[in-house]
Parts: sequence; structure tokens; C-alpha cells
Amino acid sequence: MVTNLPQPPPSPPPAIPYYQHPFDTHAFVTYLEKSEVEKGTAVVLMESVRELIIWRKTRALERLLDKEDQENVRASPLAPLSGLSSVTGCADRRRRTCSAPR
Repeated sequence: MVTNLPQPPPSPPPAIPYYQHPFDTHAFVTYLEKSEVEKGTAVVLMESVRELIIWRKTRALERLLDKEDQENVRASPLAPLSGLSSVTGCADRRRRTCSAPR
């Protein structure tokens, strides 16, 4: 049977590979129970720690720079400071005194 349906578009590869943190929830709860922590408290602690790990990982991934951003920073690390001379009134770098805006 031949169909005239077009091929689906290729899906882009993920920008950052996803690595799940190896957190053994059962072992964590068991360890807490052996340390005389009640099961309900141990489960709540495990869920809190798991959420903290996920939150910190998400936050770290959001702060990662991709390759293009890294190259831009490496190429011109002082570029964000180049506009300060017009703000401070110190466009003439040879002058020793500049009047700062008040």
C-alpha cells in the first residue's frame, strides 16, 4: 500500500543533554528509618531533598551558556563596559579629571 503522506519534519536535537541525578529514594528513606526517623517524616524529607535536587539542576541548566555565548564573552569581555564613557562624561581618556554626573 502506497501513501502520499509527506515525511514528518526532523526533530531538532536537544540543546543540552538531560542527565538525571542518581538519587535513590528508597535507600534514602531506609537509611532515615534505620536512624530512628519515622516513616512519614522520612518520606517527607526524601521528597523535599528530591525537589531541591531538581530545582538546583534546573537553575544550573538555565544559567549555562551555549557555545555562541561563550565565544562572545571570550571575544570581547569588556564590551558591556564600552558605553560607560558616555554615561560618566569621560569620553576623553587622556584627561585625568572627569566630572561624574550628580
